[in-house]
Order: sequence, then structure tokens, then C-alpha cells
Amino acid sequence: MIKIGLIGVGAMGSRIATRLIDHGYELRLHNRSTFKLHEFKDTIAVLSASPQELVGEVDLIITMLSDDSAVKSVFTSGKLFKDINGKGKTIIDMSTISPHTTKEMSQLASASGNAWLDAPVLGSTPAAQSGDLVFLVGGSKDKYENVKKIFRILGRKSIYMGESGSGQAAKLVHNSICGVLLSSMAEAITLGENLNLDKLKLLELFKESAFFSPIVQAKLPLIEKDSYEPMFKLELMEKDIKLAIEAYKKLGVSPNVLKSSSVMFTEANSEGLGNSDCSAVIKYFLEKKVLK
Repeated sequence: MIKIGLIGVGAMGSRIATRLIDHGYELRLHNRSTFKLHEFKDTIAVLSASPQELVGEVDLIITMLSDDSAVKSVFTSGKLFKDINGKGKTIIDMSTISPHTTKEMSQLASASGNAWLDAPVLGSTPAAQSGDLVFLVGGSKDKYENVKKIFRILGRKSIYMGESGSGQAAKLVHNSICGVLLSSMAEAITLGENLNLDKLKLLELFKESAFFSPIVQAKLPLIEKDSYEPMFKLELMEKDIKLAIEAYKKLGVSPNVLKSSSVMFTEANSEGLGNSDCSAVIKYFLEKKVLK
């Protein structure tokens, strides 16, 4: 059985680590904030003090990090590519970062004799815990086929999207729609309340609507309770929307709908909702943008 190293054991990474441990994999873990490793101190996982210590003993490296700068800090600023030069390792980056950064990382990995797969996920913490994630994979088709078993353990499906960066591009498309839908719901619920409609009745309507979808289904209980425990943090949705807008800019296109959604998430984040679930944009809009 292959030895796996996982860098990044936050909300998503910790659940991925637990599934790999439960399936008997020899696992090494590293996290920049070391306190997040404490929950694994009594497991079979080996806790590594640095990325360099981790990579020397593994065949496959998985990263689940917050953004482009975090990924770069590990592999370029942290000189990890130098440490694995010529080792023939496969890196699966499950973070959501820009396609541009992904292509840069893939080229550097290849130049150091290794392989890079971008594999951002669809699904939040409940899906990571239950193994119901969907992976959007870019990079070498052969390398993807070689590690497909890992995706089957961690998720219900993996979709090979194409060349390096394709997985990240697909994730930005997906989260663009999710962000716009949530911000549209925020405006719609606010309109309804200002037209003297009961919020709970509106949510009942949503369950029968044409736009009822898995994300709406997942978020309705949070909206009903007005309690936004994070499945996927608002600050991360804001980041992903901005990545999508940046991709549009490189194409010379101005995405008007997405830009409006971005403003709403940025405002909600600035009001201290960044660590709440992304659906808390609805809470922000109801409290700050009433029409009366």
C-alpha cells in the first residue's frame, strides 16, 4: 500500500486524513498551525514537523490549503520542489487556487521530475466526512488513472477535466454559480420580508422551486435557524469568486453579475462573517440591506 503525506489538516483536510487512516493507509501529516494536528496524536498517523520531513517518507503528496499563496509558500518559497527533485512523486493539490498558479506549479513539478494533479473538490465538510466529495481533476491522464483509487476512497466521483489547470477552471465555474445563487437568495428573501412575507414560508417555497438544488437544500436549515456554522467558509467563497473574476479579466471580459455577487461577499466578510458559512451572506443582507 502506498505511503501518503497530507499537508493541510484544516476543516476539509482533517476529514480527508481520517478517511485515509480508516482505510489503513500509512499517513504522514503536516500543518502550518501545529495545534490542528493534536486530534491525530493518538492515531496511526505520523505527525511531521515540516513539509520536508513529510515528503521524504511518502510516495504520494496531497495538499489541502487555503489559497494560492499557501500553496506557493510550501512548494516554491519553502523549496519543497528542490527537496523532491528527481523523486518521481505525484502531488494531488485539492486546494482551490487559480488555474494560472496551478499551471505554474505543474511546470515546476515536471521540471523537478514529479507530477502535479489539480483536484479541487465539490462538497463541504459533511461530504468530506462521509466520502461524498466530487473531484475535478486536471493534469496527466495516466497519473490520474494511477491514483484513482484514492479518489474513490475520499469521494463518490472524480471527473477528469483535461490538461493541467482544468480542474481548477471547472471549480471556479461551479463556485461562480453557487456564489451568485446565494447572493440572489439573499436579495430575494430580503424582498419577500419587505413585502410582508414570512421567511419560513419563503424557505418552504424554495423547496418546491425550479432552482432547488443540493446547495439550496444544504443551506436551508442554516437559514431557518439563523445559525451559520461553517460547512464552507464565507471568506473562501469570496476568494473563489475573486479568482473567477480575475480569470474573466485575463479574457478581457467584465462579468457584471459575478462582480455584484463579489461585492456582497466582500461586504459580509468585512462585517465579521468570514468564518461563518458562505450562506451567511443572506444574514448580512437581511440585517444590513433592508429595503424599508
